[in-house]
Amino acid sequence: MAEEHLKNDDDIEAILRLAVHQNSASTGDLRARLMATAEELGLTPEQVAVAEEAYREERAVETSRVLNEEEDKRLWREFRRSQRGDFVSHLGTYLVVNAFLMWIDWSQGGTISWAYWVLAGWGIGVFTKLFKLLAGVSEENTSEFESWKRKRNKRANRE
Repeated sequence: MAEEHLKNDDDIEAILRLAVHQNSASTGDLRARLMATAEELGLTPEQVAVAEEAYREERAVETSRVLNEEEDKRLWREFRRSQRGDFVSHLGTYLVVNAFLMWIDWSQGGTISWAYWVLAGWGIGVFTKLFKLLAGVSEENTSEFESWKRKRNKRANRE
């Protein structure tokens, strides 16, 4: 019954990994330890070399994936800052221009007769932009992000 914890190869690998870590107070020559362990397991140096190469490739792919994820997160944050800046700029322009149009309309007859149409029409666009900004990640926003990345990369390549 002492072998109930051994269910599969993963259990064996985990136990051996723990034993190696506990026995590795001094790092010593890792290559010699690897080859000695491989020899005990009946593995040839060629098999170990093939496994090492596969391990290096897996690590490189994993490292590349993690770096790409981190870069995408950083770019997404930059994109969102850009979107917020665009919205604030759009909102400021909307407020200034419509205040000016309301003033013109008011000064021409003492009432507002036509400026509210511009205010309402343009306001729909501003609110649409605000909702898109607040939506965060959406299919449309993701496609805008990809487009933004392509434009950003083109600008970076020209500089």
